[in-house]
Amino acid sequence: MLYTFISIIFTISGIMIGFSRLKVDDEYLESIRYHALTLSIYINAVFLILSMIFVWGISFLYVMEFNLYFTLIFYLIYFHIKLAIARKELRNEE
Repeated sequence: MLYTFISIIFTISGIMIGFSRLKVDDEYLESIRYHALTLSIYINAVFLILSMIFVWGISFLYVMEFNLYFTLIFYLIYFHIKLAIARKELRNEE
């Protein structure tokens, strides 16, 4: 029961952090967001295919459990890294 509650809170908070509007939300940030989401789905698909080939038994369930959150985690990390780089470049231009 506690694990289910923690999983629900983690998923909802990750979605709120990842897809909430920023103070300045322009086309460039939308393209970064789109690229991060696309890349995270591609990497998740590769991870899924490799885990289907190489992981067997009960370990496969643990890998799939990790896979549930992998896309969201990778998206958040990649998007915020690219966002920080874009903000740094913007400050250097000014």
